Amino acid sequence: MKNYDTYLFDFDGTLFDTAKSLGPVFRVGFQAIGMDCKDEDALTYMHMSLQEAAKLAGVPDERFVDFVMGILKALDDESSLKMIEIFPESEEVVRALAKQGKNIGIVSGNGSSHIRLVLSRFGMDDFFTAISGSDEYKNGKPSAEPILLALSKLGISGENAVYVGDSLQDIKCAENAKIDGILVDRKNEHPDFEGTKIESLRSLLIGGCE
Repeated sequence: MKNYDTYLFDFDGTLFDTAKSLGPVFRVGFQAIGMDCKDEDALTYMHMSLQEAAKLAGVPDERFVDFVMGILKALDDESSLKMIEIFPESEEVVRALAKQGKNIGIVSGNGSSHIRLVLSRFGMDDFFTAISGSDEYKNGKPSAEPILLALSKLGISGENAVYVGDSLQDIKCAENAKIDGILVDRKNEHPDFEGTKIESLRSLLIGGCE
């Protein structure tokens, strides 16, 4: 595995397993505007911006703000937070990269305050120098904007940087930002993917964990 100076991570599905929590969260958001959401649909929406999810679901433009407010309120509710789990290797890998002196950031379609809240709950808030959340940029993934924002916060151009994510949209985002992308495919959901693919974040480490 190539050794990079900068590692940018997606949040949902890459560092943290939020699949169980997002079903109820999206259900609350849709119920706020009189619509319903199945858990399997939430797994699709979690890889999109809220604008894209609303468009796909047919949310009326005039109800979009209510939809978003419902989502944001549910995200930080204790009943949702307690369902979030960290993938077994996430802290181990991030800690090892930090020890190696790497730049580490998060680029996510989730909000920055929610990301910081979750990081704090898991004792991981000191590892990430930059967080690029959906409340801080206009155009979400696969636009390059979320990654470019993180690089700007880090004060670097993106040379020798990589974005690690669990969806093809993440890879396209990296491509648009002109940096390398690595797909985390724990369940082999993308068998035909021809780019760099790993089953575990541990594969990012050079010479194993220290």
